Amino acid sequence: MNFAEEPGLFSAPLSTTWKILIADDEPSVHLVTKLALGDFTFEGRKLELISAYGEEDVKVQLKSHPDIALILLDVVMDTADSGFDLVRYIRQELKNNEIRIIMRTGQSGNAPEDRIIINYDINDFKDKTELTVSKLRTTLISSLRAYNHLKKIAQSRRYLQDIINSLTSVLVTVDSHLNVVLWNQQIEQWAGIPVADAVGKKLFEIAPWLSPLKPLLEAATTSRKPDSRRNIPLFVNGTERFIHLQIQPLSADQGDELVLHLEDVTVSRHQDEQRQRHQQLSLLRSLTENVAQELKSVSQQLSQAAIPSQEGLVRLQKLLRRIPPDNEGLPLPRTNLDWLKSLRITGKTLAAQGNFRLEGPLKPVLVAATPEDLQRLNDRLLDPATDNANLQFDIQEEQGALPWPIWSDSLRYWRLQAIFQYPQKTLPQDLSWMITMVAIYKIVESMEGFVDAEELSGQQRILHLWLPEAHADEPKIPQGYVWQDSGTVLVCDDEPMMLQVAGSILRRFGYEVLTARDGKEALELVRNKSSEIRLMLLDLILPGQNGLDVFRQIHEIAPELPVLLTSGFGKGDKVNEALEAGAAGFLQKPYGMDTLAQAFRQIREGLIKFQEF
Repeated sequence: MNFAEEPGLFSAPLSTTWKILIADDEPSVHLVTKLALGDFTFEGRKLELISAYGEEDVKVQLKSHPDIALILLDVVMDTADSGFDLVRYIRQELKNNEIRIIMRTGQSGNAPEDRIIINYDINDFKDKTELTVSKLRTTLISSLRAYNHLKKIAQSRRYLQDIINSLTSVLVTVDSHLNVVLWNQQIEQWAGIPVADAVGKKLFEIAPWLSPLKPLLEAATTSRKPDSRRNIPLFVNGTERFIHLQIQPLSADQGDELVLHLEDVTVSRHQDEQRQRHQQLSLLRSLTENVAQELKSVSQQLSQAAIPSQEGLVRLQKLLRRIPPDNEGLPLPRTNLDWLKSLRITGKTLAAQGNFRLEGPLKPVLVAATPEDLQRLNDRLLDPATDNANLQFDIQEEQGALPWPIWSDSLRYWRLQAIFQYPQKTLPQDLSWMITMVAIYKIVESMEGFVDAEELSGQQRILHLWLPEAHADEPKIPQGYVWQDSGTVLVCDDEPMMLQVAGSILRRFGYEVLTARDGKEALELVRNKSSEIRLMLLDLILPGQNGLDVFRQIHEIAPELPVLLTSGFGKGDKVNEALEAGAAGFLQKPYGMDTLAQAFRQIREGLIKFQEF
């Protein structure tokens, strides 16, 4: 082999180098190649030259150095086709499409360049006799530049894949024949099918539970128009999920594709249902309280009638018994009472008759309550037995997934599941059932608990009750009565649920509550009612203006107004700036009654300033 230029001395590579594999069975080729490229650098990186003298040696080096950028590959080594066999090995078995392959031969007439480059995935074909130092270095520059671009593209793809896999929602791409092109980790978890087994397969064959979506995908394939649907029920491995679906057509180099985005909204849907029932019960409670006096008046008139209707009196008295109790004045301090024991005593007669069963833990189920409240609650839970219902109660310690809204953020809860099974002919009227529900709801809410009802089905009615767990050595006093205040509080938050939760808690403290969903509304309220507002709760993440800018403007309008900042993203440098500028404190979301009470009490009493709660 002849080189046109005299080579420099070979020097040791830097820690960050371009790895070049010289694959040739002639030692002299290795020597002169190293001499020719010894001082070569590209983009500030030197070369690390690795030698291999046969097919197996090449395979060993490729496995030992998967980051080899370029291979100078001799055609003839162990056999006349060694080089071609190694190309197939690199591209097909190792699936390495990034390494650049430059084939060199001393017998170019036996292997035409165009046929070789077309039939084999190589990047260049050179005759050893024409490969001068200058040409060799020029070939290296173009090859390393291409390799570097491919690595960056691969890194971008991996980064994009990491982003796709980090999604908590399902992302799938299919071609025009509904074959899977992209399959992220979330759907791997849903379907139990890894990406390697999914790509290239028919979508509805590997994920038949997606079949309800088939007409939508076929329509989008034809129309090439995006589509979105909400609250679609799907059964995934036997479990019902509700999803929001988005379908977006794409035009790719390989042909038309569809991107499917599936967001699991099962939990939020259930929370919305809970919130709606909660609001319905609140409205019904007010209605029931107004109707109660009228029912009592009618009952008195019937009792005093010359010929009273005994059946009417019985039905009316049953409804009156289910009316929510009047809790006038402040309740007595609560003590730790065993709810399980109390229910067993109250239902002892029903249990002996065989239509009441109660299960629970072996230890006492201590809840913070007054004897009167707990007895009223038990009586109303057992009252459906008067309609011949079979009662099944189960008390468990709640570990998580508490419903919205649970007011306290520092307590554990006992959850009671109450199943009322009615005979076919004695199913209660909706009014009777709802009045019972309202009464239970009112008692439980006064105990800082929560009630939820499952959908009515057949002859069953199912309730879930959460009551806060008390400590065995500490009597529990109602938090709402430990500290009370008055005046007006402004709450600014763009999440409707947080406005409702914060408003409900603050009203229990005795406040009037004003609400704003963005900075513009909040600023308008401060300008018009700054003399009335005693405290403000301000979320930092708001649409339009961010919360910190809103705080600065409010501080200019009403510098004496205490502003408590809140956020679900933690306390950062900008929050510290706001605290130094006069904010009253910072409260991390999610918060509950206890944390909010502590923050407001200490701000109002002037005990602290600039504190994180």
